[in-house]
Amino acid sequence: MRNKLTLKSRAIGYLARREYAGAELYRKLLPYAESGDQLESLIRDLKSEGYLSDFRFAQQLVEIRSRKFGIRRISHELKKHGLSAEVVDVFLVQIKAEEPDHIKSVWQKKFGHPAGDVLERMKQQRFLENRGFSRDAIRQLFISLGESEDLNFPVVDEMG
Repeated sequence: MRNKLTLKSRAIGYLARREYAGAELYRKLLPYAESGDQLESLIRDLKSEGYLSDFRFAQQLVEIRSRKFGIRRISHELKKHGLSAEVVDVFLVQIKAEEPDHIKSVWQKKFGHPAGDVLERMKQQRFLENRGFSRDAIRQLFISLGESEDLNFPVVDEMG
C-alpha cells in the first residue's frame, strides 16, 4: 500500500529538488491541499523556517537566465512566477548593470563578427531583441563594434 505524503513533506520534497517561488509552489501543491487556508499557512511556515524564499528563487533564475537573455525577457519571467514588484526591482537593477557584458557574450557566441550590411545588422538586432535585450543595449553593442552612433534601427516587434 502506498504511503500518503503530508502536504509539508510533499512541499519539502519539491524544494529539495529546486527552488520555487511561493506562488509557484502554491499552485503546485493546490491539488493536494484540503483548503486554500491550509496551503497559505504552510507557505507562510515554509518561508519563516527558511525553506522557501522568493528572493533566493529570483536570484537563481536571474543567474541562470542572464547568461542568455536580456532584461525584458527576465523581467517578464520573474513576474510570471508571481514574485513581488520589490523582489523583481532588486534584480532588474542588477541585470541592467550587467546587460552590456551579457549582450556582448551572447552576440559573440551567435555571430562573432560585425554585420557586413544592413540586412545582417537587422538579423543580429532581431535575434538580440528576441532574447529580451533592450534597444539601448543593442545600440551600445553595435557602437562598441565600430558601427556609426547614428544607427538607423528599423522598427522590430518589441517583446511585452
